[in-house]
Amino acid sequence: PSLILMQAIIPSMKALIVKEHKFLIVFDASDGKWELPGGKVEFGEDPNDTLLREIKEELGVTITVGDFVGMCYLFHKGKQTIINVFRSVPDTYTFTSSNNPSKEKLQKIKFVSKEKFLSDDYPVYHESLKELIKRTNI
Repeated sequence: PSLILMQAIIPSMKALIVKEHKFLIVFDASDGKWELPGGKVEFGEDPNDTLLREIKEELGVTITVGDFVGMCYLFHKGKQTIINVFRSVPDTYTFTSSNNPSKEKLQKIKFVSKEKFLSDDYPVYHESLKELIKRTNI
């Protein structure tokens, strides 16, 4: 008999929110990494609803989801996450992480230029995010 090893692959939805040629990033204080806002698709959830829910939870705003930007990925805690990134427009550019019902440790929320984000000043979970941003028109 052969043994089949199952590897966890997690789908995730992230928002690329652009304002004045800068885009929004959030800081995950639990790991010391910067990322785009959004999160994983929950079991049984329509992936089309994930980004709306995650942005409401993380930033306290409603968004309109636009065009697909691309995919990136990361390996973290023994799992691989496939990240689908969509341009998104919030109903307001006033964000708050203090009204975070999911209790995530997002201590910093900021807009950053593409050039600044691609520098070594912003550690990320995986370089594929920086590669995606490098190829994207901000």
